[in-house]
Amino acid sequence: MPIPDYRRLSIRMILDRLPHLAQTDLATVGAYERAHAGRSAILSRVADLLGPEPCPGYDRLNEDEIIKRLGDGESGLIRRVLDYERRHQAHSAILAAAEPAHA
Repeated sequence: MPIPDYRRLSIRMILDRLPHLAQTDLATVGAYERAHAGRSAILSRVADLLGPEPCPGYDRLNEDEIIKRLGDGESGLIRRVLDYERRHQAHSAILAAAEPAHA
């Protein structure tokens, strides 16, 4: 499981960790949850977070690599990164780099 000690964690603790997971890891959690406990709060949050990455391989990039891509100025990418970061990790450095470029 992508979340250590998953089975021992409370629903709240799992929900707090979900936004930090990559798309593939969210899918793994969703599949596990459907096959085992089927807790609606977790399944609902996974469904809310699942979606396309702003660009291929985004979840594997570090902050500096993402900020460098934002510097290319493609407005569609900037908008997708802002939407994704606001729903997921909300990396402050990435948001700070994307928000002025989007304005």
